[in-house]
Amino acid sequence: VTTWSGPRLRDVLKATGMDVDSISLGEKDAPSQALHVGLLGYDQDEVGNQYCCSFPFDKAIDPFGDVILAYEMNGEPIPRSHGFPVRAIIPGHAGARNCKFLEKVTVTDMACKEDSNWKQYAIHAPDVSVDKIAEFNVLKEELMQDAPVQLMPVQSLIT
Repeated sequence: VTTWSGPRLRDVLKATGMDVDSISLGEKDAPSQALHVGLLGYDQDEVGNQYCCSFPFDKAIDPFGDVILAYEMNGEPIPRSHGFPVRAIIPGHAGARNCKFLEKVTVTDMACKEDSNWKQYAIHAPDVSVDKIAEFNVLKEELMQDAPVQLMPVQSLIT
C-alpha cells in the first residue's frame, strides 16, 4: 500500500481566490473556461513534446476532495522514478491522469492543448489505424475529437 501526501488540489485552487465551495454547491457559476484541469509535466517524449493530460474540473473541486498534488510517498519525498518533486494523484481515473514531474496546473476549456493526451490515451474509433495516430500532428484536429480515457472504476476487491 502506498500513502501519498500533499495538498488537495481543491485547497490550492481555493488559495488562488477561486470560490470552490460556492461553485461545487452550485451557488455560483464556475468561470466559463473552467471545464478541465490541465496538468503539464516536465518530462518529454522522444521528439520533445512535454507530457500533458487533463481531467474534468468538477473532480478538482469536489467537496470530498480526493485529488492531491503529492510531494511525499510513504512519508518520504517522492523518488524520481515516481515523479519527484510533485505528481498529481487523481483517484478513480486512468493512471495516465496522475501526471508525474508536475510543472504546471491550469484550469481550461480544452481538455489538453498538447498532443500526448490524444496520441496514446484517447478512445479512438475502430477505423483509426496506428498509421493515422502516427501522423497525429497532421491529423490533430480530427483526432482530438476522440475522447480521452478518464474514469477507471474499481473492478476488484481485496478482502
